[in-house]
Amino acid sequence: MSCMHRLSLVLATFALTWCSTATSHAQGLLWNLPDDGAVVEYAGKYTNKQERPGSNDGPLELEWDSRLTIQSVGEETAEFEGLPTPCRWIEFKLVTGKPSTKGVEADAGIDPGPNGTRIYKVLIPVSKIKGQLRDDDGLPVTYLPIVKGYRKIGQQPAHAVKEKVLAFYPVLGLFANYLDLKPEGEATDLDLPNLGAVKTKMWKGSLKLQNQTSKSENVGEIWLSEDIPFGWAKYHVKLIRQEKDITAAVTAFAPAAEIEVEMTVVKKETSGAKSEIGEVSEETAAPTEEKTEKPAAEKPATEKAEETEKPAAEKTEAAPEKSEM
Repeated sequence: MSCMHRLSLVLATFALTWCSTATSHAQGLLWNLPDDGAVVEYAGKYTNKQERPGSNDGPLELEWDSRLTIQSVGEETAEFEGLPTPCRWIEFKLVTGKPSTKGVEADAGIDPGPNGTRIYKVLIPVSKIKGQLRDDDGLPVTYLPIVKGYRKIGQQPAHAVKEKVLAFYPVLGLFANYLDLKPEGEATDLDLPNLGAVKTKMWKGSLKLQNQTSKSENVGEIWLSEDIPFGWAKYHVKLIRQEKDITAAVTAFAPAAEIEVEMTVVKKETSGAKSEIGEVSEETAAPTEEKTEKPAAEKPATEKAEETEKPAAEKTEAAPEKSEM
């Protein structure tokens, strides 16, 4: 099995299990809204250690490079909740793969394979990007509505998304919707590649999920900065997953995988954003059903989110490839 195919299965399994029950995630990657035209690019490493019980070779350890670009690519007034509403087109591009100087993502130094590039272009009501964990009524801000949007996976043509909510996790990153997210320590300077030192404040949170055959703990740290468009300079996530047979006792859970990812801003621009999806006609943007690949050994079961709430009647944008971290 190739490394990129293995990555597709890893990312696919986690999304399948997670998206069955969990809420979508609003403030994970959008903490403020810069002027239209702003671009921020992040670079990082994605590592995955998979346990192999009974193997003399020990755990399987894999590593990929990752690039995430967030940009504001247009303004538009659109109908939202029955009223004309100022909105912003935000485009996310995530590229994950092995280091390479060739191929369609050679400028990023990554070979993403056929499915390692994801682009989401979504129209978001400006008023919904609040940069806060709770709304004016004190309720958790657990989802980000979208008026409309488009998705492009690999070399496939762009298609309209049917969902009215964008889920960042795990579609665009592992930083989740931690309802216990809170600041840690004092504000400090963070030295960024190519950009120098910026003032940041680190926040930390955790998320635990469990069902009859698996449980996981996701611990995330994010460094927020007013000097960075969209609000964050760096995030680090460590996710530990355990598994057991469905008939085994709870005490039988054993380590199955350990995922770690860190993304740090390496470029920012206040203007010059240009959409990679561009204009999409209504004909070519017709929504399509996604076919997902699932490992034969995976037994999807509804997980109970210990620290999440799911907004009623909301549908979340699921990952095109279903994955488990």
